[in-house]
Amino acid sequence: MKQNHIDKAVKEHYQQQALAPEVMARMVAIADSVTQNSRQHEQKANFWRRRWWLQRNLSLAASVVIALLVIPWLWGDDDRLLVRVAQEVALNHNKQLSSEYVFDSYQELISVMSKLDFELVHPVRLQQAGYQITGSRYCSIQGGIAAQIQLRAGDGEIVTLYQTRLNSTLALLDGQHYAVDNIHVQTWQEGDVFFSFASAVKQGEANKGILKK
Repeated sequence: MKQNHIDKAVKEHYQQQALAPEVMARMVAIADSVTQNSRQHEQKANFWRRRWWLQRNLSLAASVVIALLVIPWLWGDDDRLLVRVAQEVALNHNKQLSSEYVFDSYQELISVMSKLDFELVHPVRLQQAGYQITGSRYCSIQGGIAAQIQLRAGDGEIVTLYQTRLNSTLALLDGQHYAVDNIHVQTWQEGDVFFSFASAVKQGEANKGILKK
């Protein structure tokens, strides 16, 4: 019983104890200081983290811009010209516009397409291919007037032959092959005439880019 009385007295004594106001104030101030320092540290860390991400993204963006500006100039002039001509030819081919002159021979087309500043020819490269002329219309290649001749292959495929006057620029494209928009564009020259031939990309061929050099 005596021990229980002592324990009760000790418990009541400590329950009645309280920190002095100045001690409590110092403890609160210390706690506030620790909290504030922690927040400042976190804010500073977030600032530097955001700055690092910003610098990283700006560097990546600058690299992309430089690549877009520099890579095209790594190509030769004839490669850039080939791309432009191939895109122009493929675009006209895919439009499948109606023929202005519906004849089935080069001689008949020569007689009616008087605006051309050259004479249409049956290219040697195609003479044994068995293509049948279905018609023709005027178009342009790199600003020069051209004939867009529609041909039908033996299997029914519609292909397009372009003819225009040869010049020193187009002469750079003799014997080239390029694929764009799933169209295989061939370019060559015979005499003073420049030819471009558009047909569907065949199975196994790349559908974009230079196919042969």
